Amino acid sequence: EEVVIKPLGSMLQGLEGMAGATITGDGKIALILDIPGLMRKYASRY
Repeated sequence: EEVVIKPLGSMLQGLEGMAGATITGDGKIALILDIPGLMRKYASRY
């Protein structure tokens, strides 16, 4: 399955841990997580 990731709008731009958003096959909006960014931010806590 192919996915096109669009950047988040200006209100959510710069939100750590979010890479963007996409529209699923059934028309729902899905947020795309920035897993490497989340790991960098929270890995030191564990």
